[in-house]
Amino acid sequence: MKGVTKTLEVVIAVLMVLISYVLLYSAPIIPPDFQSINLQLQAFNSLQTLDANNELRQAALQNDTSTISNKLAGILSGNVNYLVSICTSACAAPVFNSTSIFSVSYIISGDVGNFNPRQVIVYMWS
Repeated sequence: MKGVTKTLEVVIAVLMVLISYVLLYSAPIIPPDFQSINLQLQAFNSLQTLDANNELRQAALQNDTSTISNKLAGILSGNVNYLVSICTSACAAPVFNSTSIFSVSYIISGDVGNFNPRQVIVYMWS
């Protein structure tokens, strides 16, 4: 009888230690910021639409960020600031004075018969 109670005490002690460990060291669940997710989707869909209309590829191959910015100005909502960057390999991230920064990346492989990959990145902040 003594062995059963000692075993029960050990099981309860182990359960208490495990429960306290799980409660103390579990990360809190942070809900996603739906506004930034919607803006990212809007920016990606805008780039995809420009690419489908053959307006993005030529500007990206010519490293013409102002044309892409002007085309995005008519599509994206007006309450967000954005910067378009085009690079060929490793892209250097610009410095912003904001805490809420997110980006969307779109890769173009080149043109017909001309493999010349470019990465179009739209940085957005509010």
